[in-house]
Amino acid sequence: MDLKKYHNKSVRVRTDEEIYEGVAVFNDKDDFEEEFDSLSIKTDIGWSNVLELEIKSIEII
Repeated sequence: MDLKKYHNKSVRVRTDEEIYEGVAVFNDKDDFEEEFDSLSIKTDIGWSNVLELEIKSIEII
C-alpha cells in the first residue's frame, strides 16, 4: 500500500479495532528505522500512529 499519497490529507483509516479520522502524516520506515511505513493521524483527541500492516482500509475524506 502506498501511504505517501495520503500525506497531509484528511483520511478515514480502519483497522480491526478502530476507525481514525483526521489529517495524516506519512512516516517512512527508513527515516524512523522501523519495519513498516505508518501514518500519524491527528484526531480530535490527539495523535495516533497506525502501521501499514494494521490498515484494513483507507479513504480520503
